[in-house]
Amino acid sequence: MITIFNMTGKVAVVTGAARGLGRAFTEALLKRGDKVCFCDVDNFGDDNVQFLPCDVRKDQEFTDFFNRVIQKYNTVDIMINNAGILNENQWRKTVDINLTAVIHGSLLAMEHMRNRSNSGGLILNVSSLAGVMPVSFCPAYTASKHGVIGFSRSWALQPEVRKNRIRIACLCPSFTDTDIIKGTYDSRVHGPELARRVMNSYELMVTDRVTEAFLRILDDLDNNGKVMMVTPTRGNDNDNDNETEPTISGLCRIQDKQLLAKLSSGDVIAQKMKYHPSCLAAVYRERAKKRQTEAENSCTQEKNMMKETALAELVTYFFETRRNSEESVVFRLADLAYLYEERLTQLGSSSAQVHSTRLRDKLLQKMPELEAHTKGRDVLLMFKKDI
Repeated sequence: MITIFNMTGKVAVVTGAARGLGRAFTEALLKRGDKVCFCDVDNFGDDNVQFLPCDVRKDQEFTDFFNRVIQKYNTVDIMINNAGILNENQWRKTVDINLTAVIHGSLLAMEHMRNRSNSGGLILNVSSLAGVMPVSFCPAYTASKHGVIGFSRSWALQPEVRKNRIRIACLCPSFTDTDIIKGTYDSRVHGPELARRVMNSYELMVTDRVTEAFLRILDDLDNNGKVMMVTPTRGNDNDNDNETEPTISGLCRIQDKQLLAKLSSGDVIAQKMKYHPSCLAAVYRERAKKRQTEAENSCTQEKNMMKETALAELVTYFFETRRNSEESVVFRLADLAYLYEERLTQLGSSSAQVHSTRLRDKLLQKMPELEAHTKGRDVLLMFKKDI
């Protein structure tokens, strides 16, 4: 990867940094030589990092914390709004931390960065893959993360932000092995059993993978308004990479190593060299192919996610129906296929037609305690213990 902008040696603020991704981000910044001041309701660290206790839900406490950072370091170059929780039983607290505090932290940073003699700065708001898609077992959390993206991208369009060289971006990690994910296995979500089955169908990312994306978006000079999604299969992807000329990020996307080598050998990046029309057309064609492939992969991944979600809900329906019934329960495959198809339609699938035999096989694979029997033209599914 070619770094086109260096943010090392800066003063960074990280909220919610005592554990999880916030802690990983803080440690990565320290390794780069940045000065880091973080806030949380818990503490960690040593003499290389400044900790100030702060509950980001409390406006005055958050403002005082930010002002104390300014007093100590005279400036803030990078603002990382990372603090977040998942608790559907305390939805107001979830929204206050995940969204309201992000808005407050961003406004504090923008006000400071406006007055820095055009030095600018970076505000990175941590959202989630739940910010770009529905997640049925945590609607309040999902709404808060959608709000983070909408807020960030809207401010990024403001001429005042661009004029003052302030950049606002979002990082959207998929399911990562942190304490928040552990919360999906208990009563903090709607339907822990459903959440567990959905989560088990996905690959959990390690924090190092998200940290790599975090460092990449920090060093991208052209990241204002960008939303970087991080998943186990797709890596890092900016959802609005709309270059009008073959910039470094565009060339990295199409993996034109020969041209990248030429660009990195001199100062041609800053000079914005003119390309021969035929070469330029070739770059555009290659980039278009790459984007089409990525779009197809994204569409396939989204469809698979919908199918896994609908299937997990169907499995939950099996167990709940049996638990609530005093008698043996028999399920008609045709009825199950109808429920499955209806749920896919609700999730937004454009091609929700269901192959009954494949659905039967998937259900038997997911639930070995089931057996399938044929009665006339009907296929019946029942628990082995009930036979």
